[in-house]
Amino acid sequence: MILGLLASTLRENQNLIIPTIILLTVNVGTIIFSVLATRPKISDGRFTREDVTNRSVNLLYFGSFYKMDFKEFDEGFKEMMDDRDFLYGTLSKDTYWQGKVLGRKFRLLRISYTIFLYGIVAAVIAFLTAVIFF
Repeated sequence: MILGLLASTLRENQNLIIPTIILLTVNVGTIIFSVLATRPKISDGRFTREDVTNRSVNLLYFGSFYKMDFKEFDEGFKEMMDDRDFLYGTLSKDTYWQGKVLGRKFRLLRISYTIFLYGIVAAVIAFLTAVIFF
């Protein structure tokens, strides 16, 4: 709705076209990086007995078990707790990968905030310049 109102205003005030394009570009860029940062990545939600036996599943990550019955999950978890190396290895890997994922998300959010911060300043300067000088 705002774009529709803005389009008619831009026909009358063509000096506001460039500041409006800057503002729209900044907003779209900010939205894109924000969505990339917050978009979830979830696995299929199941693990097999073989995954537990091979120690190839992370039972601390909800994406590994969210579609399973508690009994299946509990059996796998108990087996993990009985094996000290499996348990501590899983804790170590889980902590590491959480850090990697958060690092990526924070980097994308930082880009998003930077685009927004400098873009809004540029848009305001462009609007002021357009209004004052044209």
